[in-house]
Amino acid sequence: MERFEDFKTQKAGYLTSVLTVLKSPLPDEAEPLWQALRDAEGYCGYLQFILAKADAYLDTAERRELEKVIRENTEKMPAYEKEVQVRARCVDEREFRDYVRGLLEAIKQRINLGQSRLGYMRDVYAKGV
Repeated sequence: MERFEDFKTQKAGYLTSVLTVLKSPLPDEAEPLWQALRDAEGYCGYLQFILAKADAYLDTAERRELEKVIRENTEKMPAYEKEVQVRARCVDEREFRDYVRGLLEAIKQRINLGQSRLGYMRDVYAKGV
């Protein structure tokens, strides 16, 4: 498994392009809207892959840091205190995972909104004919 920092750097450009897409409004015409939804669906699939990898990096980091916390503390420590220390040491991995999760949720919301708009257009234009 590659290093987390390398993975994060490698995916930064892709995540920036997803953010750029999310900042642009959905088109008002049916055909461009349909294309925008197809593009968003493509982002959705790859974001799910990145999220799964980010979860794996976080799990691995938490295990590694828990071992360090146990090794460094010779006196008995409550489980909650260990958990807090581990979480504090894995901030970067968790932040990245949460960022990817947020982008994925935003893309899913964009798809839902676009589908609703397409349905509205269908209803409006079908009644107008």
